[in-house]
Amino acid sequence: MTPRQTVRRVKLDDLTSDPDNVRVHDSRNLEAITASLDRFGQVKPIVVTTEGLVVAGNGTLEAARTLGWSHLNTVLINETDPDTLRAYSIADNRTAELATWDNALLGLQLHALSAELLTATGFDPDDMPPTFGLPPDDDAEGSREELTPREASMLALVNVTTAEPDHVVETGGVYLLSGRHRLIVVAVFDGWPTYAPYLLPGSLLLPFPEPYVTLTPRALISDLVMVQPSKYLAGHLLDKHAYAYGEDAVSREA
Repeated sequence: MTPRQTVRRVKLDDLTSDPDNVRVHDSRNLEAITASLDRFGQVKPIVVTTEGLVVAGNGTLEAARTLGWSHLNTVLINETDPDTLRAYSIADNRTAELATWDNALLGLQLHALSAELLTATGFDPDDMPPTFGLPPDDDAEGSREELTPREASMLALVNVTTAEPDHVVETGGVYLLSGRHRLIVVAVFDGWPTYAPYLLPGSLLLPFPEPYVTLTPRALISDLVMVQPSKYLAGHLLDKHAYAYGEDAVSREA
C-alpha cells in the first residue's frame, strides 16, 4: 500500500468523515486542532481514498469546517481493501500515541513561547504538570545581582526566580537526591578528587547541571553524579527536585 505523493486541493464538500473512525475527537482536541490550523495553516495533507473518504485526518476535516474553509490538501491512498485501510487508520493514530515527551525540553520550549503561540500548541498553561517548570515566583525581593549572565539566563529558561534558592548549599557539599543521584558543589575541573569516588559503574557524570535535570527521562535510568560549581544553580536544582518529589527526597550527605 503506497500513497501517491501528489498533493491535491479538494473541496470539503467532496470529503467524507470516516463513520468507523476509532479515534474520538473531543471538544478540547478539536479546539486544539482548530487553533493550530488557524495559526499555522494546513502544513501536512490528510489521507483520503478515491471516493473522498478520510482515512487519516478526520479531526483536521472537522476543524477546517469549523473555520469555514472550502478546501483541504489531500494525498490519495492507492488502496481499496477495507481491512488494510482500517489497519492504516489505526496505525496512523497509534504510532503517534506511542511517542513520549521529553518533559524537561518541552518545558523549556513552552515557557519560551508567547501566549498566542502557546494556545496553538494545544497546551493549557493552567494545567501544565509541575515537571514543566516551577511556578513563577512574583516575589522579587532577594534577587541577586551577583548572578552571572549564564546563571540568570538559565534560571529564566526554566522559569525559576533569581531570588536566593530555598536550599542553601555550601561549596564542597555533597547532596543526595532520591537516594540515588548526587549533586556535588565543586569546580568541574579542579574538584575531581571530591566527585571521582562517586563515579561507579552505571553512573553518569553530568557537569554543570541545570535545575530541571533530575526530572528528565534519562534520570530515570541513570544514577547521576552532578557537578555544579554555582551555589545558586545547585540550590535551585535542589528546590526543583524537592518540589517534584518531596523534601524528604533531598538530603546532605557530606
